[in-house]
Amino acid sequence: APEMPPYLVVAPNPAASWATFTYTITTEINNAQVRVLDTGGREVADLLIRAQQGELLWDTREVPAGLYTVELINNGARLTTERLVVHPTR
Repeated sequence: APEMPPYLVVAPNPAASWATFTYTITTEINNAQVRVLDTGGREVADLLIRAQQGELLWDTREVPAGLYTVELINNGARLTTERLVVHPTR
């Protein structure tokens, strides 16, 4: 069977007060993390991953509204990237 690629799902998107990152990493976990960057490339969140698959919850109220890049990292390499739009909270 072909190896499954790593994947990352961001929902809801756009997000208002929180976002869920559902991930699968198909290789051995080594310093795995989900990293969130703003449009200037600054890191605004760094969530540690301890299992090959799972779900992380991120409170988007910590950051200004706008566009963010969500990266799935393992072993120093970026496995996959998603975009996330954060709406202002009402």
